[in-house]
Amino acid sequence: MLGLDEYLNWCEQWIAEVYRVTIDRGAFWLNLGYLSIRDRAKAIPISYLLWDKVPFYLIQ
Repeated sequence: MLGLDEYLNWCEQWIAEVYRVTIDRGAFWLNLGYLSIRDRAKAIPISYLLWDKVPFYLIQ
């Protein structure tokens, strides 16, 4: 089982590949569920933890 940081790094890698193969003006829906982080959140969407690592969100 991966720790949180390792899992987020792995997600960043496969999401970068999805971005690479997606056509211009394509779409990507990310829904990975929620998790609990001690002393931080009882139910935080995993996509919130990846927000700044997902190329689809960084395009201006």
